[in-house]
Amino acid sequence: MISPLLTGLPMRAIDLLNRNRSALAALVVRGVGVMAGFALTFLIARWFGPAANGVYALVTQSAMFLSVVAVGGLDLAVVREFSRSVALGVRPATQSVVGVLVQTSLIALLLGSLILVFEPVVIPWLIGDAYISWAGAILAVLILQRALTRIIAAILRSQLRHISSQAIELLLLPVLTILVLAIQTAGPQSLNAILQAAVLAGAVVISIGVVMTLRDSTSGPKGLEIPPSNLFMTALPMWGIAITQNLSDWYGLVSVNQWAGAAETGIFRVSWQIATVLPIIALSLQSTFAAQIAAAAHGGQRTEMARLSRTATNLSALIFAPVAALVFVFAEPMLEIFGPEFASGAVTLRILIVGQAVIASLGIAGQVLVMAGHARLNLIIGLSTTFMTLLAAPFAASAAGGMGVALVFTGVYILKIALFFFAVRKLEGFNAFTGRVRHTS
Repeated sequence: MISPLLTGLPMRAIDLLNRNRSALAALVVRGVGVMAGFALTFLIARWFGPAANGVYALVTQSAMFLSVVAVGGLDLAVVREFSRSVALGVRPATQSVVGVLVQTSLIALLLGSLILVFEPVVIPWLIGDAYISWAGAILAVLILQRALTRIIAAILRSQLRHISSQAIELLLLPVLTILVLAIQTAGPQSLNAILQAAVLAGAVVISIGVVMTLRDSTSGPKGLEIPPSNLFMTALPMWGIAITQNLSDWYGLVSVNQWAGAAETGIFRVSWQIATVLPIIALSLQSTFAAQIAAAAHGGQRTEMARLSRTATNLSALIFAPVAALVFVFAEPMLEIFGPEFASGAVTLRILIVGQAVIASLGIAGQVLVMAGHARLNLIIGLSTTFMTLLAAPFAASAAGGMGVALVFTGVYILKIALFFFAVRKLEGFNAFTGRVRHTS
């Protein structure tokens, strides 16, 4: 006889989905964006093979990481501070919106200038013997575009415009890049053509995003002004968090390239891109709840924080656990889609998907820490686990290539989630996964 608890699971799952339709809509947009990113990777792999795919990944991933160095933490601070306007029922002041966009641009341009000054050293170390015309300039422009995209998406997310946020952050760039490539009569002749298409697409995305953010702001006296000092005080510890979250991923890719070559890097990159579909899409879901958790934290509503955390965990597990199981089982045929040489990364993909499934399903605990005001502890945990990754990744890459780095990543990710969980339970008094609140007498 089937337990009533089990027979009620489908109805509870449907009810959970119905009550979070807006979050799921943003999730769908992010999912389509991930698929567009896959399409771009597929085209590069088919046109130029694993080695060129590895070089392209190194350039774009470096731009992403260095954009985090430039403004990492500021995007999280924008979500936390600008969300006050939603709680107060007003719009953010146009002056504050323009101010944070200008600050972002200046910081990113400064970092890009350093890249240009040290281009003879930086670029060969990054891409090895591969040649890309104007590599330093392209990297500098990509850093600026990625930084602005992060901040624009954060502003939109703080105003609960989750679908627009995901479109700006993840969907439009790969879609427009593919469109630019499609109108080339003979197709791209080199990686330079693809990178230039990405730069053009990025300029269009930023233009659209700026219009959206300004439209949601007001220059009137009722607009909520966010002092830059508040943003940077909040962003400083979060900057460290953002650095630690992205440094290990980037350094793992660089380690594979240094020890196993560009071709192995290209294969690892495809395995990594498939596995990270889960946390990338999950970030959309968790970001949707993060703004609400921040609002509850501002109001001292611990029970509401716990409820939101539990809902995010349940939704994530419901969506991502079955997907992770499918990827684990069908890893080899999935990789063969990109070319027969990519199938050698199947074991790497299976190792990665385990760690990424844990992050996707349970990663809300880290968001709860930040939004509840414990960003420094989140930073300490992130620094500690990143330090472990930086120490282990080169040895793992030299011993087992991409598979070795995958083992390091998965082990460290599981440890980080466990530390976040215990920190939330200790400091906030509730279980971040089940939402059970510890009542004190």
